[in-house]
Amino acid sequence: MKNRFRNRKVLLPILLLVSNTIYAQTFEIKGTVCNDEGNKLEYFHAVLLSTKDSSLVKGGAFIDGLFSFEHLQPFNYLLKVTSLGYEPLFVSASIEKASVDLGVIKLRQTQLKGIEVVAKRASFKVEKGKLTVFVKGTSIENAGSLKDAIKECPQIIVDQSNNISVLGKGTPVIFINGKEVKSSSVLEALQSSSIKKIEIDRNPSSNYDASVTSVIRVETIKLTQEVLNVSVYDRYSVGRKNGYATGFEVNSKAGRLTNYLAYNFSDGKTLDFKEITTTNKYYLNDFTKSVDTTLYATNSHKIFFGNDIQINRRVNLGIQYSGLFFRSNTDRTVLKSVIQETSYSTLNNSNNSKDIDQLNSIGLNSQIEIDSTSSLRFDFDVAQKQNKTNDLINTNGDPLLEITTYDKLYHRIYTGQAIYSTVLKGITTTFGTKYSIIHKTGETKSTLTQANVAFSETNLNLNDKIAAAYFNLSKSISKFTFELGTRYEYSQTTNQSLLNNQSVNDQLAMGNFFPSLMVDYAYDSTFIQKFNLSYSRRITRPNISYLSNYKNYFDSLEYSTGNPFLKSTFTHSFNLSFSLPKDVLLSFDYSRIKNEIELVTLRDETDSNIVKHSFVNIKNIDALSTYANYKLAKNGWSVLFAFGADKYFIHSNGVDNINRGIVWYCSLKPEIKIAKRIIVNAEFSYTSKGYSGITYNKPIYFFTTGVSTNLFKKRMLLQITWQDLFITRIQRYESLYGDLKFSERSDYDAFHKIRFSIKYNFNNFTPRFNKKASNVDELNRL
Repeated sequence: MKNRFRNRKVLLPILLLVSNTIYAQTFEIKGTVCNDEGNKLEYFHAVLLSTKDSSLVKGGAFIDGLFSFEHLQPFNYLLKVTSLGYEPLFVSASIEKASVDLGVIKLRQTQLKGIEVVAKRASFKVEKGKLTVFVKGTSIENAGSLKDAIKECPQIIVDQSNNISVLGKGTPVIFINGKEVKSSSVLEALQSSSIKKIEIDRNPSSNYDASVTSVIRVETIKLTQEVLNVSVYDRYSVGRKNGYATGFEVNSKAGRLTNYLAYNFSDGKTLDFKEITTTNKYYLNDFTKSVDTTLYATNSHKIFFGNDIQINRRVNLGIQYSGLFFRSNTDRTVLKSVIQETSYSTLNNSNNSKDIDQLNSIGLNSQIEIDSTSSLRFDFDVAQKQNKTNDLINTNGDPLLEITTYDKLYHRIYTGQAIYSTVLKGITTTFGTKYSIIHKTGETKSTLTQANVAFSETNLNLNDKIAAAYFNLSKSISKFTFELGTRYEYSQTTNQSLLNNQSVNDQLAMGNFFPSLMVDYAYDSTFIQKFNLSYSRRITRPNISYLSNYKNYFDSLEYSTGNPFLKSTFTHSFNLSFSLPKDVLLSFDYSRIKNEIELVTLRDETDSNIVKHSFVNIKNIDALSTYANYKLAKNGWSVLFAFGADKYFIHSNGVDNINRGIVWYCSLKPEIKIAKRIIVNAEFSYTSKGYSGITYNKPIYFFTTGVSTNLFKKRMLLQITWQDLFITRIQRYESLYGDLKFSERSDYDAFHKIRFSIKYNFNNFTPRFNKKASNVDELNRL
């Protein structure tokens, strides 16, 4: 009896809670925003404030003149409507027993005297330690692709291969409307004019995979009316070698159905130069010097299709497909001089490499809004990736030394996840699970061409499984916001390969907890507006190719290989940031890194005259960094400033214990709008000499400028961009591990391009389809 009574005591409050949820009623405030002439505004912001303390209730950016705020409680609200070129307007809105339609709200255009010269540099704000960059209505919306728009944001850097990374945090995971992006081809297909805002998170919570060190969240502009939109574009790049890209986007909304199609084709060439020196640090007369010239030709087809259907007010279903077909041809010539104490020799190597990459992925997703505070999401993705490579290496034109390498790899990736979010006693609570499988098979063979004798052969059979479960709690108390979460991940990697007919049977399994914590305080003083402190524990698992001990020969004296004994990297990451007046963000990072993975140059174990490039773990690294962003805007121009500094402390065998100094970074991006339709922008970037981990980088700086204009009522965009105007962006670095110092000077064609682009929008194309994939982390590891 006691147990029954206790059970009833437990069930009673649950039934009351469910009853209150079922019968709780929420309301809506909506309206239409027009100009003085009664035309709907193309783009505007609307925020709903509490009349009690002027705190923000809800807000957002809207298009086509329509706005709506749902799930509101009976209360007295104050609506603020703003738009570029119009005076702000406040409107009272009170909800008592029914939803409110405010009808037509007219904004009055700002009256300016003299000539209008107004810069449109993107503005940004800081919220809970995250940097948000607003794109719509700024020059970034004309950047080109989504990838081009991300490049324009503070704290973003781009390498010679056009890869994006967050300064001091490495490669980010990118989300579009809350859904993970699995391939960079999506970033090139989606256009910057579709983007509303971009958010950069330098220390993500336990909601994300433990291997995620930074996150970029992209929010697109939502399509609010039934329409068919089309956008076409063409870009042509001029450098040492030329290239072009063309594509289109089609987006339609009909009732509850939204369809999206994007296609991009690119074709081009680059001509790159390198000088590489490997020196014995104990015997300076013992070194190898190479002069490398590489002609790289590529063409690719990228396609994305998505279908999104709103079943009812609470249930949304989506299906999407993305495909990539990539083909490249590389001709590389290397003149190598080998100088030792008593000998001198030269090698003249030529290498022709043909690559074909294919990626096909299909994903299903479902979003269920259980009530105004609870939601449930399911994601399932299947992807297949295939790579074929044929290499022909010749030394000194001698047929006896010619090597043929054939490489064929298959990846199959299966990923599923479920996420439940709700509010319990004022605490926003998120629970999630994720499970992924990567299966990699293939064969690699190196053969002496004339003799047709294989001297290295590998048959790969790798399986990688990761299971994860996590929760995250968030609560606001007065001016404080607290977030606490933890994630558990269990991984199992199995290697059942054959190396030169010898079987490999390795298995590695591990389970770890990854907690996260965030405290945000709205200080609201004249000097400090917000204060944020966050912590997270992260893991970086080795790329699957890093673990393969197959040898890829460049010539008879040099090859690259993986390291099957490579360990995962664990990082304790701390971030402290301050939001200051006038859009100033000041951020400090500290990371304690164990088993950092680095690419180094070593001597071959069996022949000291042969060098190999492989991966090792650096035992302990302490990394300090600081960053600051500031925007200065005056009548007629604006400048976006970004500053940063890094310092590393390394404690590991094989690495000299030296003072590694401080690396300084700065970037200035001025912009001016001339006349009515012409925008001129520029960028100057400088990075000082110093160490990044074990790598010592020489100073690097460059200047980029461009001009753009809109025609035919903003339907056509013309743009010219000149990257690295003075051709100063030359990478020079060196790394020292053991007794070998590796130095490289690289001049990449991609850094010095002039790009001409034209884009035409039919029906003011503004796509909204939510691209998603739950397998982004698994694909990145490939």
